[in-house]
Amino acid sequence: MRFASALRMASAAAAALLACVGAQALNAEQVYAKVAPSVWRVLTYDADNLPLGQGSGVVIADEAVVTNCHVLAKAKRLAVKRESVSHDAKLTLWDVKRDVCQLKAAGLKAPAVAVAESGKIAVGQSVFAIGNPKGLELTMSAGLVSSLRRNAAGQLVLIQTSAAISSGSSGGGLFNDEGLLVGLTTIGSVTGDAQNLNFAIPSDWVRELPLRHAAAAASAAAAGRDASAPTAAGGPGRPLKRGDQVVYRVTDRLTGIAREAVYTVDRLDKDEVSFNQGGRIERSDGSLVSVAAPVAGEMDNCVPPGGWIRPGMAIGQAWSIESTRPAGSPCAGTLSLRATVAAEEQMNTALGELTVQRIDLQGWLTSPSRMGRYTIEAHAWYAQSLGRTVRFEIDAMPSGSGLTRWREMAELTAIRRH
Repeated sequence: MRFASALRMASAAAAALLACVGAQALNAEQVYAKVAPSVWRVLTYDADNLPLGQGSGVVIADEAVVTNCHVLAKAKRLAVKRESVSHDAKLTLWDVKRDVCQLKAAGLKAPAVAVAESGKIAVGQSVFAIGNPKGLELTMSAGLVSSLRRNAAGQLVLIQTSAAISSGSSGGGLFNDEGLLVGLTTIGSVTGDAQNLNFAIPSDWVRELPLRHAAAAASAAAAGRDASAPTAAGGPGRPLKRGDQVVYRVTDRLTGIAREAVYTVDRLDKDEVSFNQGGRIERSDGSLVSVAAPVAGEMDNCVPPGGWIRPGMAIGQAWSIESTRPAGSPCAGTLSLRATVAAEEQMNTALGELTVQRIDLQGWLTSPSRMGRYTIEAHAWYAQSLGRTVRFEIDAMPSGSGLTRWREMAELTAIRRH
């Protein structure tokens, strides 16, 4: 009996030792060797089969690749590629609010990574980002989990990391030192004060994608809405087409008087959408080309060259806005603002709940047409899934006596399909 008991104890100790060995942290070289075969480039093409853009993706099951939905914007054809091997792909699951999409690539032969539980992610743990920044295949960077960013309800929405992330890394993998997928790299930036800020969406969002996709499709079907795949500017359903209308409600916040502002699509080029006979032209990512005929109040009147947003924005990113408009034009004068991407938030809109980035703008306007200098505070909420600003607020406080304060808000209320 003593021998049997001792044998059992020795066996248990051996099992515990093996378990510890199995959970032993891998070094960077070992992590790379384990997971790099599962990281692929995601390539997008337009209707003429010309390249649109590229990002990264991670194999999580047989022939299944997850990536960020925004990587797929405006694509008519998709492919995944690794070194000299390429496979056509098609979109099968999507969760636009969380920016998680899944592709099926028939014939893809690659190992599936194991997906970690987000609840086990801790600040300070080592992580490794693997993706394709600027098209440079299978680039690895190392860092720590810098912070866990949560929404007002305490839910994890972003993993902040010191592992470098660049354009083209979107949809790539963030792995722990066991080679488990802890997140999908999504946004990264170096701000003006040289602080490196990089983010990934949590792995639980990948785990929950099938259920959320099914629930959204069922809800859309029950309501008689279009449940087709998100494809481009205009949001889920289909891209904007000629005759479609984008509608805002513009409200004077001092008087309460509101009016409707309508942009009607009149022309579509490969990467540009023209509204109101060229009165407004923007790119598919929502960035502004020109405003010749403003209709949405101060959101149009005071908009600087390039617009209020920057494509690929990241939390903490900041930039300066300096523009001068000639006398006689709306918002004439010199506008000087500092823009900062302050937060990512969930916003209830007329189009449903959307994930938005809030851009805070502060500075001043010296305007001959408005007879003086104004301190400006403005905010823009940008929905990447729609490729446009869904809300804009501006408050202009006069610096001198005898001048009039002005406050205005523009809210997206509808996208009317022709």
